[in-house]
Amino acid sequence: MNNKLYKGLLAVTTSVMLMAAPKTIKAEGQYKLNNNVKSYVSAYDAKNNRNKVGQYKKGSYYVYSRSNGMINISHSKNTPGAWINPKENTKAQVASKTTTKKTTSKTVKASQKKTNTAKAKTYKLNKNLRGYTNAYDASQGRNSNTTCKAGNYYIYKEHKGMLNVSKVKNQPGAWINPNAKAVSKAKNNSGKTTVAKSTGNYKKVYTLPNNMGTFKSYMGYNAITNRRSPQWRLQQKAHTGNYGVRMVNGRYMVAMSNKYGNVGDSVDIVLSTGRVVPAIIGDIKASSQVDYYGRHGDGSLVEFIVDMGSLHRTARIYGSLNPLQPFNGAVKQVKVL
Repeated sequence: MNNKLYKGLLAVTTSVMLMAAPKTIKAEGQYKLNNNVKSYVSAYDAKNNRNKVGQYKKGSYYVYSRSNGMINISHSKNTPGAWINPKENTKAQVASKTTTKKTTSKTVKASQKKTNTAKAKTYKLNKNLRGYTNAYDASQGRNSNTTCKAGNYYIYKEHKGMLNVSKVKNQPGAWINPNAKAVSKAKNNSGKTTVAKSTGNYKKVYTLPNNMGTFKSYMGYNAITNRRSPQWRLQQKAHTGNYGVRMVNGRYMVAMSNKYGNVGDSVDIVLSTGRVVPAIIGDIKASSQVDYYGRHGDGSLVEFIVDMGSLHRTARIYGSLNPLQPFNGAVKQVKVL
């Protein structure tokens, strides 16, 4: 591959969709590559050793997230990069076996002291409880933005008696107060939320080239932390709906380029299958990170805003919502209401 082309492709792949508030999942520490490994756009590609986009050279990196045994690493902390298969880091496995118990113990204790993160303990919720963005709101019983249904969860973090629970191991979810009263009906009735119908009265209609936007990325809604932002205010009106996607008035919340509107604007996304996805813009992709069509380096034109604890399993495995039937297909048009 031409050196300039490779560098350009890698730069685009590792670019970040950031606005006023950070949109990253909490970093998990550092990771050392003891040999060069191949890099991929998604965890699914990394696991199946297909669609290689570049190569990471040996050295130290930051871990951005993990999925299905695969790792997303980057040169910058709290910044998404490319996916790798740790099995390709063969020398790291050997080094891992020779590490002394004493050193490992010190590392684990230091990590626990710094992050105060629980060691993936499980927690059984016997009643529906309100979920919150942070531990303080959970303790005060205010600003609830989701409902955690009764069932089994992983504990991601504990703080002053409050718990951050998630359906996904080592992933942040919602904060709950274990001693709070039960909620009679859960708000996040995944798969049952009513979806808005298109009105057909459009201000603008953007027609896109063929086969664009088949990759549909996602971000956790609790990454929006700026309480003065329109993104935050809109989240207070949202609930977790179909497939774990955040919804407002029957519309799926998405992050898009400001080419298509501002936070709070409604758009209808027409797919190549003929299906129309009613959406509302909940965050804006940085203009410096997208191309003329508003497409990010990972190929996504639309990034869904989701509740990571309720996100559909298929989406987590593929790193994209495209495999789910309602969202499957290329983006043919974006119609602005």
